[in-house]
Order: sequence, then C-alpha cells, then structure tokens
Amino acid sequence: MTISYHLDVSSASIFSFLRLLFRWKASIWKIVLKELIIWTIVYLLIAIFYRCDYFLTPQQKTNFAAVANYCENGLNYIPLTFIIGFFVSTVASRWTVIFDRVGYVESQALYVANYIRGDDDETRILRRTLVRYLCLMQALVFRDISVSVRKRFPTLDSLISAGLLHKTEKEILESMKLKYDAYWLPSLWISTLIWRARRENKISHDILAGKLYDEVIRYRSGLQTVCTYDWIPVPLVYAQAIFLVAYFYFAVCLISRQFIVNETNTTNNSDTIDPILPIMTMIEFFFIIGWVKVAQGLLNPFGEDDDDFECNYLIDKNLATSLCIVDDEYDNVPEIRKDRFWRNSEAKPLYSIASLAVAGKQLIGSAIKFKLETKGDGPEMVIRKLSKQISKQSSLQGFSRISTGAHKRSITNSKKRRSEFRTGSKSLGESSLRCRRWPELQTKGDEPEMVIRKFSKQISKQSSLQGFSRISTGAHKRSITNSKKRRSEFRTGSKSLGESSLRCRRWPECSADVMHDVNTEVRELDEIGSPERSRVPRLSHSTSEDHSMVLLIFISLTFTL
Repeated sequence: MTISYHLDVSSASIFSFLRLLFRWKASIWKIVLKELIIWTIVYLLIAIFYRCDYFLTPQQKTNFAAVANYCENGLNYIPLTFIIGFFVSTVASRWTVIFDRVGYVESQALYVANYIRGDDDETRILRRTLVRYLCLMQALVFRDISVSVRKRFPTLDSLISAGLLHKTEKEILESMKLKYDAYWLPSLWISTLIWRARRENKISHDILAGKLYDEVIRYRSGLQTVCTYDWIPVPLVYAQAIFLVAYFYFAVCLISRQFIVNETNTTNNSDTIDPILPIMTMIEFFFIIGWVKVAQGLLNPFGEDDDDFECNYLIDKNLATSLCIVDDEYDNVPEIRKDRFWRNSEAKPLYSIASLAVAGKQLIGSAIKFKLETKGDGPEMVIRKLSKQISKQSSLQGFSRISTGAHKRSITNSKKRRSEFRTGSKSLGESSLRCRRWPELQTKGDEPEMVIRKFSKQISKQSSLQGFSRISTGAHKRSITNSKKRRSEFRTGSKSLGESSLRCRRWPECSADVMHDVNTEVRELDEIGSPERSRVPRLSHSTSEDHSMVLLIFISLTFTL
C-alpha cells in the first residue's frame, strides 16, 4: 500500500515537521528500530565481556584494545556513503521508470469513446470489449509480477469471476501452443476489432483507426517495460555488495567503537566521558541502515511493503473508469449555455470566505517593477554606432581559403590598397593578390568600384589537347607564344611539317585553338595546289630517310586528324 502524507506537509512549519517525523506506519522507525535494538544489545554484551575482570586478563584487554584501534583505523578506508548513495540513485531511477509505465487507461478509453461512434448494442459492446481487453492485459501482467495481485488472481478462473475474462477467451489462452507468456494476446484481439470497426465504418477514417491502434501499442509497450524491469533486476552482486558492506561496517563498529580503558581513559578521570551506549554510533547506524532500507523498498515496488504500488486498486480503477467513459457517459454532453461572465468584459471568479485569509499574489514579470529615470515624455532614443571592425559574416564570397587573422585588419589598409590600384602605383595583379589575402573589401558609397579583370595568358589545363595518353606535369605552364612560333615556322617553311609534327608529339598539351589552325592548314594543303604544298615531302623509295619522313608525316597527320 502507499502511505500519503501530503496533507501533513501542506504548510512548511515546525508542527508539520513533527507530525511527519513521529508517524509510525511506513516510517524509518518501523524499518530500522528492530535492527538498532539488536545491534545495541550485542554492543552491550561485548562491553560487559571486555570490562569485566572475570572474563579477560589485563594482557587480553590490552590485545583487545589493539584490535579495536586497528579496526577503527580500517573503517576509514570504506567509502560507505558513496557506494550506498550511488546504489540508491540507481534504484530510485528504476522505480521512477516503473511508476511512469504501470498503466492508466483513461486516455485510451477516451480515444475509443470518440473514434468509435454509435449507440446500438453492437457498437456499445465493441467499445466495452476494447477497454476490458486493456484491463485484462494489465491484470495478466500484474498477476505475474505482483504478490498482492497473484494472491487475488491465482488462476484464470479467478479472472473470469472478477469479470475481466470470458470462458471462450480463457479457452483460447489455454489452447495456445506456446510455452512463453501471452500478455500480447489481448492487444492482438484489440487490433483485430479495430480493423473490423474500420471496415464496417464504425471508425470514420483510416487516420483515426491508426491513431487508436498507436495508443494501444503505447499502452502495451509500457507494460512490457514493467515486465522487463521485473525480469532483469539490479545485478545481484551489486545488491549483495551494498548490503554486505553496510552490515559489515556496523559489525566492525561493535568492537572498534568500544570505550577503551587505559591510563589516559579511566572511569575516574573527570575529563573523560564513559558512555555506556555509543550514542553517535547509534545515530550513524540509524541513518546508514535507514538509507539501505530505502533502497531495499525501492528494489521491488510490487511487493507487500507499506510503500509499494497499489496494483489491485489500479486494476479496479481502470476497469470501472474505462467502462464509464465508453458506455455510461458516452455522448452525454450537457447543453451549451452562456456562462456567468457572458455580459462582463472581465471574468472575476468568486472566493469563499475561508479562502480570503490566504493572501493571494498576482504573478508578474520580475523586471516590471524596474523604473528607469527619464526626462520629458520618455527616454531619449539615439542610433547605435557600430564598431568599424570588419564583420566576419560579410566576408567576400568566392575565396575558399580565408586567412584566420584577416578579419582583424583595420579599414586603413583596405583604403590604402584601393588608392594604390587607382593611382597605378601597383599593378592589378599585385592588387588582386593582396585582395586574395584580404577576405573583406571595404567600399565607398553604396556599391564597390568594378573593373575589367585581365586574365593571364597561361594555357588552361582544361583546354589541353585530348587524345594523348601521357601528359607532362609542367606542360600546361608553357605560354601561348611558343605555340604561335611553331605555327609561323610551319607556314613560312623554315621548318618542315614533320619537324613541326615531331615537336607537337613532344608537346603533349597544346591549345585547342592552335591545333584547330594546324588541322585547317593541313586540309587546305591537301585540297588546294599551293606553293606551301610543295614543301610536303613526296612519297619515295629512294632512301631510308624518305621512308622515315613518310612515316613521320603519316603519324603527324594521324594525330592531327
């Protein structure tokens, strides 16, 4: 059962604290007092055994004192509060998750009542059956994890007697050839009934049927989580270590906290207090063991302790409430009427005389009461002057790499570069390079000054001659001047076509424009009888040089075409 005490602490006062402190049921006194009494009795027996001369000799008492001193020093190595605190935190988090998923069917019952419309007996039976299956699913889960529910429903026949199950449904449960649990079976029945209701147009739209099914699955998933937490508890070795270290600590205290009688500590010494009972150790026992008992109570909230969950009450509440929602109060809406404040511009609800004694306070913003001293009608408003530092967000787009410290340069350097470019003291190339290192360009007026960019005459690598398999790495860096020179040599006849072709063969990348001109000239030499055509060697078998020349011409024409 669950013990409620919120009414006793409705106001923060010393009397409410005392009322809460001296409650017995489900209190720390009830769970710790018996063990504290047993520990105190054992402590007193050891004290009598140590102090009485009849049991121990003086040498044995000295040895006992040495053992007690050794045990007292060893207790400092046990991090008791840390390990117990971590264990309690872990158990409390599991308890919270279980509590959030024990299952309340009001939301699902409201969905059933609003999505499945109809006043006929068949529709009423359908709505009642759906919510009854939800309660049945919860009862099947609780009877396997809660001792109190198991005592109430030991068999399936007891569920029939309670009205949660029919005989035909029991036969289906028992006829299943499955050795595992069947908690999911009621949810399967519900999904089938939802599909039938949609097919018979008892549910007006597929979206509504899907939403209702999602709510059923969410409810089932919560119960599955509860089962999982019951099946897989906190590791046993962890719980054993916590309980063992707590009780072992106070077992050692039975010896280490004994009052040692020696030359310094004597019963006749006025500066020494000889406590018959170890008051401080008893207080420590009370708090530490009470802390451990809290963890024990939270480990299984489905037991029979004072603060365990009220599972039987939850089953009864869910069944009665859900049936009332889907049947008794279905479509039972009061007539719409004007409210009390219909003619009032502001609603002012009334208070009882007893509630007037409680001081009410309007909730307002914390800065409303702040008053700013102003002159005249209001505060003087001015335009904010922003800093002249170059904003990083307005940097020049198009540069992929921006220097890290470039945005920190002053505007003076930017104006200086612009002036150098306009006066001609520095070339456009130098200015462009400096602008590349300067990611943000300052302008005068509304628009920046625009100029025509003069591109370099380097041969573009993208326009290189296609068809050569081997491309020299540095070939794209040659200037177009050499290409024009070769074209001029070929036209004037200073060098033959073969030599020019050989040079083109050694030149893996040529401008597309140059090769186009060469192709045009070769075609003109073949088609028109011109003086330049005489420069082309005739096919001859006279010498080996002629054969080589013919082969070179053939190769050059092949690559040219």
